[in-house]
Amino acid sequence: MLEGHVERLDALPGEHCPHGLDRDADHQGQLDARLAHRRANADRRRLDVQRVLDRLEQQRVHAAGDERRRLERVRLTDLVEGHVARHADGPRRGPHRADDEALPGDLPREAGAGQGDFVGALGQSVLGEHVGRAAERVGRYEIGAGLEVGFVDCADDAGPRQVQVLVAALVLRASEVVGRQARGLDHGAHRPVEDEDPLLHRRAESRHRVIVAHMITSALSLDGVRVIDLSRVLAGPFCGMLLADMGADVIKVEDTGSGDESRTWPPHKGGESAAYLVINRNKRDLTLDLKAPEGADVLRNLVKGADVLIENFRTGTMESFGLGYDALSAINPALVYCSISAFGRTGPRKDGAGYEALMQAFSGIMSITGEPNGPPVRAGVSFLDLTTGIFSALGICNALLYRAKTGLGQRVDGSLLETAVTLLNYHAEGFLLTGNIPKALGSSHPSLAPYRNFRCRDGQWVFIAGANDRFWQRLVAALDLAALRDERFATNLGRVRHREDLEKVVGDAIATYDREPLLKLLEEGGVPATPVNTVEQVMNDPQTAARQMIERVLHPKLGEIPVIGTPTKYSRMRPGVRRPAPLQGEHTDEVLAECGYSAEAIGELRAKKVVR
Repeated sequence: MLEGHVERLDALPGEHCPHGLDRDADHQGQLDARLAHRRANADRRRLDVQRVLDRLEQQRVHAAGDERRRLERVRLTDLVEGHVARHADGPRRGPHRADDEALPGDLPREAGAGQGDFVGALGQSVLGEHVGRAAERVGRYEIGAGLEVGFVDCADDAGPRQVQVLVAALVLRASEVVGRQARGLDHGAHRPVEDEDPLLHRRAESRHRVIVAHMITSALSLDGVRVIDLSRVLAGPFCGMLLADMGADVIKVEDTGSGDESRTWPPHKGGESAAYLVINRNKRDLTLDLKAPEGADVLRNLVKGADVLIENFRTGTMESFGLGYDALSAINPALVYCSISAFGRTGPRKDGAGYEALMQAFSGIMSITGEPNGPPVRAGVSFLDLTTGIFSALGICNALLYRAKTGLGQRVDGSLLETAVTLLNYHAEGFLLTGNIPKALGSSHPSLAPYRNFRCRDGQWVFIAGANDRFWQRLVAALDLAALRDERFATNLGRVRHREDLEKVVGDAIATYDREPLLKLLEEGGVPATPVNTVEQVMNDPQTAARQMIERVLHPKLGEIPVIGTPTKYSRMRPGVRRPAPLQGEHTDEVLAECGYSAEAIGELRAKKVVR
């Protein structure tokens, strides 16, 4: 493990420290029972991140530079807390057993580690210090460095002790790297590791430290950011998903009735909607009746500790609950409040409702989609909703950067109309400059030719991109047709002007070939072309797999399921699918407990149907 300095932390007020190994063998049974009890109730415990962070900021122990900037926040279920007594090699350490093997989502054990060496996943917010990010590969596993938080002095009725806390983000089935496996590591510029078994090296250095050597610890850009996601259906949840993929703790708030409408969208598997599963992964779920005064009060309490709120109600709805931007920013001036709507929160149409297809029609996009002289056509992908989610996530990140400079939050206002106008791009700009009104051209491009689908002899389709004069000349040579050497087609401007004649000649030539031989011919000739794939074909394409665009996650009802992955890759971060889309209300008690609600108070809210 790459090890750095370790911070010294005092026990937090009101928090219990993990038990170490008792020096007195007479107390062993008592400690075992207490440890088992603590494991059973681990989900009820949490460490106060801000309190630790503030304390470290004040102490600046062994710190050079800004302590706050050097520290990482780690949270969610991918956390483990370990402890080691001063006499870790005492009588409790026994031989390695089969039941010591790491389980999915649990901490891998070392050979010879006793049961008390590690406590399982807590699912709590804790503080981790960056130790190292050098990633290795062993087969299909991504291997990285651990996060060592430090030693904690704590006392309980069993006596004073010092424990070591280890926090590390885990990936399902992440494994130790020992022995011959080390030879499979891809080190790039690093020297080979056959000569340094990390576990043996650490034990030689300190027999009293039992630490996991290599595991994923992908610190992400939004670690420590808490998002309250009140949105439903697509644009807002997709925005929240993007933030969650980058490490944010996104708490999805659903009503106590049927919940998010996307749960009803087919296709379903085992009662779970594909649409809901893909856009709500990496989130926790809380049910809440915002129409009830108690429900609005719960949300206000959530907002006190939140960084971001996302909502996509019709204009005025949140204000009717007493939860508009002005009200909530008064509670938390640092809050970034993102509103997503059809037309935006100002202007004569601000109160209008809008859905994807309606906005494709209203924005003019439908008028340029479809075949020439045919009816307007809805695009097959809900790209306005999804792109509005992307723009809103970008807006939120920019607002967080602004807050880092000023300390102030703000409202982020996104709309499907503004997304549509932005995506019209050169179509809209061309109209503004020249007055030309774009028309539907099927799969063709208004500024390029040939640039469209063509049908082959076997009934399959190819898309050919003669995007410039060089590619055009290659196409002419590949098809070897004299008719294509007409001077009218020599330049792109001429080809666009004589589009109809050109596309007929090219189309007639393409129709004499079956698709696969044609694609091979065009590839050999250096002509950009591709088969028009089905969704099935692209999902099974090896490039899709190579780019890790299909991840797998363990769902509580469906078991292991495939989920579309994160589209952007980073050299120092590894965002991805860490948890499945939540069941409705799955984390209600957990989230409310984190906000200070007792079990009795949560029971009262449930009895009043404020939560379920």
